Amino acid sequence: MASSVTPNQKKIAHGSLDRLSNLPKEVIDEILVRIPISDVAKTSMLSRSWRYKWMSMSKLVFNSDSFQSSNKRARTEADRINYVTNILLLHNGMVSKFEVKDFLESGCVDVDRWILVLSRKMVKELVLGFDKQLGCFFLRQYRVPACLFDCEDLNKLVLEGCELRLPSHYEGFRYLTHLDLHYVDVTKETIEGLVEKSPLLLYLKIWSSRYISIDGLNICAPNLIDCSIIGVFEGIGFHNVPKLEHVFLNILDVIDCTTCKLDEVLFGLGRIHSLNIFYPFMDIDILDREVKTAPTKLGITYCDLKVANLVINFNDSEQIYAVLCLCRSAPNLEELIIQVCKTVRVDQLLIDEDKVPFWEGQVRKEEDIFHHLKAVSLSEFEGECNELGFAEFILLNAAVLETLNI
Repeated sequence: MASSVTPNQKKIAHGSLDRLSNLPKEVIDEILVRIPISDVAKTSMLSRSWRYKWMSMSKLVFNSDSFQSSNKRARTEADRINYVTNILLLHNGMVSKFEVKDFLESGCVDVDRWILVLSRKMVKELVLGFDKQLGCFFLRQYRVPACLFDCEDLNKLVLEGCELRLPSHYEGFRYLTHLDLHYVDVTKETIEGLVEKSPLLLYLKIWSSRYISIDGLNICAPNLIDCSIIGVFEGIGFHNVPKLEHVFLNILDVIDCTTCKLDEVLFGLGRIHSLNIFYPFMDIDILDREVKTAPTKLGITYCDLKVANLVINFNDSEQIYAVLCLCRSAPNLEELIIQVCKTVRVDQLLIDEDKVPFWEGQVRKEEDIFHHLKAVSLSEFEGECNELGFAEFILLNAAVLETLNI
């Protein structure tokens, strides 16, 4: 029996079923980016209209998951690099996001070419991740080429396990809002230049290696909101950061008994909301070291500070003075998190072990502290004399305290 469906009706029916082809380009891009990049080209077989769609997708993501396939063995690094190179050579549109990580062991000429091509494709988000183990710096890292700084449309830059230096022609990233450097061999001048010449920078993360030491880092970023710094730094300062709300600082190693002078680090952070300081030492300058007189407050009142997360050695009176000054200078503090540490400075080793406990005669009611404190957490707490004194001081003065976790 002959079919009653005409050829024209078949075409109409087939066209009505091809709903994907009629989707907006942005939606198709989101579909393609969720397919392993090694399989994206296979979408050409879906229909004639899909033959070249993968060649203009705006987000190119290459990582360890991108090359997984049930019918193929894992490719070598060279195979994957060649694959990325071929995709870029065939690509005929703009690239909003380019990510390569998890399989690059070191740099090569191909990576230089990728960055050069991307600088002409108005890339907005660039993620390049090399082997973190090279962070030991016993092996030479890949140096990012100067053409990176020709990517003028970047709004997010993430680099991992490489070397970065500013070229002489660097004029800044006008649209950069996110800067993330993980285990990057970088100098003080490079960090400060990148930050200062990125006027729209909102988020800054620098996770450095303990094998690189940076002396006197200064952060100047008028729109910065969130700053996270981990590494070996001999002093950190913040200048012209009126919008900075969240700060995380962790110094990995002690160099020449480096200490965190709390008033110096917090200078200029008047709008801070949450503060995390994991220095090996945190103290303030004692006014008279003979009689151990210290300021009762810091030079600035931090009205917006709600959360403070600190590492304190309660056997060091200067560190106790520091945390008390901070608490008295933060009238709206709601949560205090303290990790007790036993790290001792060289100058503290000379102090008589039989000295009078810090809290002897000082656990008393105060008027200007802990008015809004609701939660306190003390970890690594061993119940030593000065630790117990601090806990007693909190219980005496924190009238609205809801939880005390030890």
